[in-house]
Parts: sequence; C-alpha cells; structure tokens
Amino acid sequence: MSVDKYKGHLDPLIRGLPLWVILAMGIGLWVGYTAPEIGKALDWGIPVGLFLMIYPAMTKLLGIAAAFWFPHASDRGAKERCRVV
Repeated sequence: MSVDKYKGHLDPLIRGLPLWVILAMGIGLWVGYTAPEIGKALDWGIPVGLFLMIYPAMTKLLGIAAAFWFPHASDRGAKERCRVV
C-alpha cells in the first residue's frame, strides 16, 4: 500500500502534526526551563489530563468486555463488533 495516494487527502493541519508535536515539546521545555515554578502549579494536571484522555477508550473497552462476560445483556451487537484476529 502506497502512502502517496493518501497524501493529497490529508488536512494541512494533520500533515504538520509531527511539527506541532515537536513545537509543543520545545515550548514545554522552554517554559519549564525559564519558569520552573509553573511545573509545581500544574502538578495536578498530569494525572487529570491522563484520566480525561484514557477514560473514553476505557469505557468503550469495558462495554465490549461486558458483552462477553454477560452475553444476555441488552447490547448484543458489541460481541459481533469485537473480533479476535
């Protein structure tokens, strides 16, 4: 599968994602170096941010797993949507 056939279909913002990630990392390092007290003020933000990022994926996985554990549950389609490859 060639990547070239999808090259024109991506949004410019998505195509520049590696640049945005590197830029955000650089800004974070610069802020941490120039103002280290900000890190202590945002100390609670890391676990809260990780929870907010992971929560939607975990609820979807738990819903699919519940369909296997409780086969007579109301969402019978979850078992068919999850295939073991």
